[in-house]
Amino acid sequence: MFKEAFSTVTDPPDAHAMAEKAGDGAENLKKLASLLSIVAHPIRLMILESLLSGVRCVKDLNELIPISQPNLSQHMAALREAGLVEFESRGSLRCYYVIRPSLVEQLLELQPERHPAQLRSRESILSELDESR
Repeated sequence: MFKEAFSTVTDPPDAHAMAEKAGDGAENLKKLASLLSIVAHPIRLMILESLLSGVRCVKDLNELIPISQPNLSQHMAALREAGLVEFESRGSLRCYYVIRPSLVEQLLELQPERHPAQLRSRESILSELDESR
């Protein structure tokens, strides 16, 4: 109640309408930020990259990525929680696979060396600004 009363006094007249309009977009950006924070770890990126080539059991992942098994399990839990991987168990084997391969491929494409910077001249920037006004 206090928040509602306070916001009506301090927000500009169109603030509520703008917030409602941006609601879906803002919520999607929050989800994206959360996903990016989860994958923003070199070990998790290595795991995702190795799983893109197919199903891998924990033992196989441990051979590719030299970390302790408990540490690997923590990373796998985070990737599962993010909705990127899932597993199947067969006896004592636990094997993981990517459940959103196109998303993982796009995330791995975000490597800076794959996207060179494109500097622009001052004139082209000012020209674009003039055209947009």
